[in-house]
Amino acid sequence: AAERSLAVLGADRVRIRAMVEGDVEQLEIRLHDTLTYAHSNGRVDSKASLIEVISSGQVDYRQIVRSNPEARVFGDTGVVTSPARIEVAALGRLYDVTNVYTAVYRFEDGRWRLLAYHSSRVPAESSAPSP
Repeated sequence: AAERSLAVLGADRVRIRAMVEGDVEQLEIRLHDTLTYAHSNGRVDSKASLIEVISSGQVDYRQIVRSNPEARVFGDTGVVTSPARIEVAALGRLYDVTNVYTAVYRFEDGRWRLLAYHSSRVPAESSAPSP
């Protein structure tokens, strides 16, 4: 089980690198054809629309840094959860945000492919409610 969890974490790392590098070939391989990708701002992309905004430069992921990612595997499904700091240029602005995300992978054709992704922004400490 630990080996498969490490494989899912590796697939997530490769997917992130492909997004930062704008590697369309790897994204085609790593993203499931039925992908639903929900960004922290509420935008939802399919595989085709996510690849389009990255390859066209509309969205330029400068850096994505995970912090203590965890993976669980259930048969052919893997789930990665992690906080991440994301530097991204979009709509003429540079954003530096901290999100927490859930990425669901499916093992198909010999590799883990991203099936669903959802992220939520972590509020700045100054706006977080007091305990």
